[in-house]
Amino acid sequence: MKRLSGNIIIGEYQYAGVVNIDIKHSAELLTDTCIITFPRKVSWDNKKITDLIKRGNNLTVNIGYDDNNEEVFTGIIREINADIPVTVKADDYMFKLKKNSIKTSFQKVSLKEILTEIIPDGITWKANDINLGKFRINNATPAKVLAYLKSKYGIYSFFRNGILYSGLKYWGEYQNSHEFSFTKDIISHNLTYKTAEDIKYKVTAISIAEDNSRTEEKKGDEDGEQRTFYYYNIDKKELERRAEQELEELKYDGYRGTFTTFGQPTVFHGDTVKLTDKRYPEREGTYIVKSVSRLFGIKGYRQTIELDRLWN
Repeated sequence: MKRLSGNIIIGEYQYAGVVNIDIKHSAELLTDTCIITFPRKVSWDNKKITDLIKRGNNLTVNIGYDDNNEEVFTGIIREINADIPVTVKADDYMFKLKKNSIKTSFQKVSLKEILTEIIPDGITWKANDINLGKFRINNATPAKVLAYLKSKYGIYSFFRNGILYSGLKYWGEYQNSHEFSFTKDIISHNLTYKTAEDIKYKVTAISIAEDNSRTEEKKGDEDGEQRTFYYYNIDKKELERRAEQELEELKYDGYRGTFTTFGQPTVFHGDTVKLTDKRYPEREGTYIVKSVSRLFGIKGYRQTIELDRLWN
């Protein structure tokens, strides 16, 4: 039986024993989060844990089995609950972008130019080539600007491996592939297998021109689940083609939902997972990972993986 192991670094101190670690990874949420629950009595050199850990401390979480630990979270402490047991809450490096409001405006700007203006020194970022036209920032933190870009333009921003990515929801350069078997690796699941004919979607494709004007194309079922996709500076014919393509990719024969597996191999959002089942080999497929919830502690090490769609 495998033994749980971990090395949690907070500020200048390292901790091997914790009661529970709860981590959530998702591009949808802008910020990955981590909550650590410590044992009732933790001290060092007659100092309580609440004296050792401070808001703003750096946090690195390495966990695994039999000392084969992997880094699953890096960020900054944002809150310390001094109740018993002590809990510590942290954000990934988006924490650094939630302060220092900015006020500026652009007559014509690209995503890369906006990030150059708002992202503080010391943070590495990568962005897609997207022109946004006229743009104004009115006393907003960088994080609020990134949230606005997602809601208004469909631009996703998130940290991965300490790097801020902005633009596409998924990037191939950090993507890892994993395989899970229903008969060996999957502990429990909330997956349903559906055919394309069973699925109803209504797709709205929006093209944003450099002057911020918008063109829309709608495809699919009027009473279907709504999905919106954003594009930049493409004509109406191409927008219609993209809408049809998105609808086709959403309506697939395959699984929807979540499944829970062991803590390793370590999966992050944006990775791909291949699901296999000896009982139903015809249902085999590879999916993009939408989100991951990670639990580590006295009840073991588990990760719950949410599927987005089939990976082409």
